[in-house]
Order: sequence, then structure tokens, then C-alpha cells
Amino acid sequence: MNSKADVIAISTERAPYPQAKSRWFGSVKRERLRLVFAFYSPDGNEIAMPIASMSAYLKRDFPWVDVINEPILILRDEEKYSPTNYAKMIEAHDADVIAFSVMSPHWYPMEPYFEELKKLMPKLPIVIGGYQAMLSQQQTIENPNVDYICTGDGEYAIGNLVQHLKGTKDGHADGMWEKLIDGEIYESEPHQIGDLASLPFPDYEVFAKEDGFKDVNSSIFGPKGKLVLPVMTGRGCPYRCTYCCNTPILEGWKTKKTFLRKYDPQDMVDELVRLRDKFNVGYFEFWDELFLSNLKFVRAFFALYKEQLGLPFSINSRVEVMNEEFCKTAAEAGCHTIWFGIESGDEEYRAKMLGRKMTNEQVVAAAENCKKAGINRLTFNIVGAPLETAENMRQTL
Repeated sequence: MNSKADVIAISTERAPYPQAKSRWFGSVKRERLRLVFAFYSPDGNEIAMPIASMSAYLKRDFPWVDVINEPILILRDEEKYSPTNYAKMIEAHDADVIAFSVMSPHWYPMEPYFEELKKLMPKLPIVIGGYQAMLSQQQTIENPNVDYICTGDGEYAIGNLVQHLKGTKDGHADGMWEKLIDGEIYESEPHQIGDLASLPFPDYEVFAKEDGFKDVNSSIFGPKGKLVLPVMTGRGCPYRCTYCCNTPILEGWKTKKTFLRKYDPQDMVDELVRLRDKFNVGYFEFWDELFLSNLKFVRAFFALYKEQLGLPFSINSRVEVMNEEFCKTAAEAGCHTIWFGIESGDEEYRAKMLGRKMTNEQVVAAAENCKKAGINRLTFNIVGAPLETAENMRQTL
């Protein structure tokens, strides 16, 4: 299956995998494996794109895996989603493995959950993926309750893991680090999937609830009373902002030209039409790190989207590309809101400390171009960054 995609090879210099020292190899004996995906949601949002993508891959290539989604919705009900009660919820699922997608700011709030899960279910392997595991490998794997971490793209890695747990594929779970019985850590290289066409489109059914598919996403400007659905047209960002997680990931990417990945424009629009019709979507939020990372894609996509969909949508962009023509074309396709980063109002600080080289004149021009086109503007800003002075902060305000 991995031959379908551009996945890096395993280093031939690595020590042989000591399978006899694996706590979990072949531990799942029943016919169907039950896997719970989880993530921490302090804002009440119930959609996580990495989980949607991994769920789709597992359902396509490993139909013997039962995929369950159980996010930690602490904002919805603090008592229900306390570490102790959440562990009981997972126990009721009779799971064989639980895999968390963790962002770095959520690491410390989530540690009590791992502890309670291990206390209640010592035979349940805990897997950590997401930016926390990708960027802080040692901190993550050293947690005494963590058994595996995924340090790269997760689709093929999670597929290797379920085979590993079933014992149907000898060797380690490629794409994962594993904590062995003696405490030794067996490391494998992160997967870097360069061809998104080899993967199925994300599975949104995994987020459906008993009362249907609604209230699963929090949105600031999306239409009220309609489903606002987050989607992605690709992965990766070519910029190297000093504060962004994409920078170290890009630096570690083996083939830089494959880091910016997009779906085929027509395939993407066809999928959006399917989602619109299936879930009665009223608004799409494009969660790409940078929507305009490929001008050829954007031109083709906007034309197709305008013709076949026309629903309002929002995107993330950079002020450097938000000229009058781009904003006009985006608005004609249905663009309702553009999110863009300013980060600091102090031009010198922004360039030297944050790696953002645009001028204040470019920022103002981009905002004016949006306004002319009738597009809402939302900006990202950082206050209290390292070495930032009170005067720097005032310039942002």
C-alpha cells in the first residue's frame, strides 16, 4: 500500500527491530480491531482534519478496523469530560488502542487524561500524533503513559500500527516510535506523503453524532443556521516564519518540492459538491495553511468552484499575494472572508524576530483590496512574543 505514495525509505543503518521486546505486537487477538481517535477541544469544535484523513484511509484499506471518534469537549461539559470520567467513556468502548492528535499547547492539559487511561486500562496502548509528537519527540515519548508516537504524516503509519497490533505484519510499525518493555525507544523515520491523490478524501462521517451531523464546527463569520464545514485543498506552506510549526517540518522534509501538495482542482470541487449535497453544507472554511501556495491551482479551482458550487467560503492568505485582481477573483468565486497574518505592527520587529518581511504598506493595501471586493478581513496577531517591547505591542494595536 505504501507504494502508492511518496514515502521515505527506512534507514538501513538502524538496528534490527527487537520484536520480542515489544509490549504490544500481536496483542489484539479478536477479528475486528477497535480504534478510538481523540483530541482535546477547548473551543468546542468537534472536527480534526488529521483524524478525518486517517479514518478515511483505515476504512478504505483496513475494513476490519472499527473507527471511533471521542473528542475531549471540555467546554461543552467539564464534569463529563474530566480525566476520570473520560477514561470511563473509553473503557465503555472496549477499545484495543487509543490515538490522540495533540497540538503543543494542549500537551500539559492532556497529560492527566493519559494517566487516568493507563490507571483504568493498563493494557490499552496510547498513541500520540500531531504537532506535539512531530516537534517534541523526546518530551512526548518520555511520558510514562505513552506507548507510541507518530512523528510525521499519519495515514500509512496508523495503517502499519493496526497491522502491528494484530501481528499480521512482522517488524515495527513503520512511521511510529515505540517504547519497548525495557524502556528502550525504537525510532523510525517520519512518513512524508508527497502525493495526496494516493489517499482518499477525509472521512467526515466519523464526526457524525446520534442526532446527525450538526454543530460540529465553531465559526466566527459563517452563516448561522447552516453547516459550516472545514476542508483542505492541500498541505504545506513555503514560508519560514520563525514562530510557526511548519518551519521545522519544512526544514526536515526530504524533497522540498513535494512539501506543497494540492489535490487536483476538479477532484477537489467534485468532493466539495458531494459534501454539500450529503451534509447540506452552507459554507466552507478552507483550513489550508496557505490557500494560495500554487497560483495555477487557485486559478483553476476558483473557476470550477464558481461554476459548480458558488457557496460562500473563507481562506487563509498572505498580504504579499492579496492584490486587487486576486481579491476580485476570490470574491467572484464566493470568498466571504480572508484570514491573514500581521502578527506585529512593528515592521522591523516583525521582519527580524518573526520572519515576516512584508511592509505595513502591503498590509494596508491588502486590507483595502479585500474591502473593495466586499471580503471580510480577519487578522492573526501575536502580543507578548520574545523580546517584544510595550511600544512594539502598541504599534500592533
